[in-house]
Amino acid sequence: MPTYVTIPESSAVETVTDVFGGYNHNLKIEDGEFYDMKNLTSDYYPLMGNRDTRSIIAAGEFTSIYGMIADADANLYVVGKTSASEENAALYKIYRGTGTYADIKKIVLTVDGTADSTAIISAGSKQMMFFSNKIVIYPDKLSIKGESGTVTDETENHEYERLYKEISVTATSDAPIKFTPCDEDGEAVTFTKADTAPEDPKTGDLWLDSSSTETGLVWKKYIAGSWAKTSDIKSRIVLPMGTMTEKEIERKISIDSGDTIEISFTGATFSEGDNSAKFEGTHTPNKRVIHKTDETTSESGVKSYAVELIYVFTDIITGDFTQTAGSVKLYRDAPDMDFVVQAQNRIWGCRYSYDAAESAAKTNVNEIYACKLGDETRWSTYKGISTDAYRASIGTQGAFTGVANIGGNLIFFKENCYHKVYVSSSGAHQIVDKVVQGVQTGCSGSVAVINDVCYYKARGGVMAFDGTQAYDIGAPLGDVYYVAAEGGSANDKYYLSLKDTAGAWSLFVYDTKRGLWHKEDEKHALAFFSINNETFFVTEGTDGCSINLVSSYTKTGNAEPGIEWEAITGLQGYNYTGQKYISRFNLRMVLPKGSEMHIYIEYDSSGVWEHQGRIKGKGTTTFMVPVRPKRCDHFRIKLAGHGEVRVYSFSKLFEGGTDIK
Repeated sequence: MPTYVTIPESSAVETVTDVFGGYNHNLKIEDGEFYDMKNLTSDYYPLMGNRDTRSIIAAGEFTSIYGMIADADANLYVVGKTSASEENAALYKIYRGTGTYADIKKIVLTVDGTADSTAIISAGSKQMMFFSNKIVIYPDKLSIKGESGTVTDETENHEYERLYKEISVTATSDAPIKFTPCDEDGEAVTFTKADTAPEDPKTGDLWLDSSSTETGLVWKKYIAGSWAKTSDIKSRIVLPMGTMTEKEIERKISIDSGDTIEISFTGATFSEGDNSAKFEGTHTPNKRVIHKTDETTSESGVKSYAVELIYVFTDIITGDFTQTAGSVKLYRDAPDMDFVVQAQNRIWGCRYSYDAAESAAKTNVNEIYACKLGDETRWSTYKGISTDAYRASIGTQGAFTGVANIGGNLIFFKENCYHKVYVSSSGAHQIVDKVVQGVQTGCSGSVAVINDVCYYKARGGVMAFDGTQAYDIGAPLGDVYYVAAEGGSANDKYYLSLKDTAGAWSLFVYDTKRGLWHKEDEKHALAFFSINNETFFVTEGTDGCSINLVSSYTKTGNAEPGIEWEAITGLQGYNYTGQKYISRFNLRMVLPKGSEMHIYIEYDSSGVWEHQGRIKGKGTTTFMVPVRPKRCDHFRIKLAGHGEVRVYSFSKLFEGGTDIK
């Protein structure tokens, strides 16, 4: 009986995927994960679904946006320009109203109710925060009252003040500036200035001994029949402030005792030579006295006074002289800071500046600062009490790269470490540092805190930082290197706009509850702001800037148009040796009317996507897509479409063959 070659029957294998993970841009990924995607979301996990449309705010209203923040009522405050020809920026308020965000008002900065033309907000990136009811803007060092208003107001007028303070007085022969010795209360004292002791002294007499060229001037008091050195005598500046109302006194006399200030003179003429040298430079007055005389009342009932302002100094010893011309300036600065944050009723910040030039003018700074408790305008008040301002030098090398408030403790990042500030109610703040993958340079905007966990872009990946340790959660992003990042948060999700080395931007979303990444689109988010489980981010187009709103419960009347979505699997078929034939796909999904899906296959990494079919929306059902068999070693599948889609399961039917190609 003849013998025939037996050809084994091909076995059909069906694989079913009913749990869909997220984005995983690595060569080897799990079934249900996607090597690439567009506009998908984890909202329907374990289903695969497309994201919701975003609301668009102020589309094309701004040519530039440099920063934004929202108040407790979700009204937006935006620093930007509405015309490219404008030299400086301005502050605008966008009312939330009924959710439309349609009403935009420019805020006029005022002093005592009058518009101040000198109040300028420069163009450039801003850091903005609320401090009590005030909006603080850095680096402009402005504090603006976030006053309540309505969309029916003709204008938005907000009182403001600068964080730095200055008192400048010009002397005249009729109103000279006086420099005199005084007691601790600021009252002038009678004394004799001479190289030799006064004759016939009485107990309590004062002598300013000028005999020594080495020790300089020395105060002495006659006690118990001899002259003895004394430290009871102080020096004071008496400044004629002219006529002022109570409100002007409160606003203009803004330097208090205990404030470290800079004193400088311009074109000054003195009655006793140039005695300004001892007052020039950095000093801390230990007492301030405001003398008010000659009270008058206007017809409207406003009282005015002739005001004389006195500052008393312990560290200055000089005689009695006057300034009859020129001006003196007392200046209290707020530090330049790279990053600022609000915590525990203070504003905190950091600054790194290094000048390698060997010159007397070089200024090397590596410091952390805090304002006085409850006062954003005082950064150099040191009275030895718990409410003092704070300043500390840092020993680690390198620039600061970001800052975060985690559970009330401040984290100041550098690329290779962090500095943690333990805020103390007694003022005894402590700083500890630890080596960790910190925020990457240029990625300070990626810092976002969700449920007391800080997320940020580091040089080695995307990190989740719990306040002590940092953990890399960015492995699914693959080996693409990203050089810039901006981030925000909404609904327990971390939104991250990343720029790769080719200059392309992508917007990713990390679901912190499920641990899943999804890729949305190629939007370049210029800046994020997050509040109340909503996140706003700025994008720039040919028609200007727009503010995108991501929210589960707030929608505006203007939304982005219907979005396209896409999902590309990893390589399929490596679990089976030999060649394969794909014969059919079965999809159980929701595809409403008006929605559409296309299915493609790429065979053996050819780079060519072959169209296999189109499915038009019908509702919830199982769709079967036949495929013309094609022998291959491996393959990838792409699902693409527009409109709403929810995929419950996706099965593939293929037959195995021999290893002959």
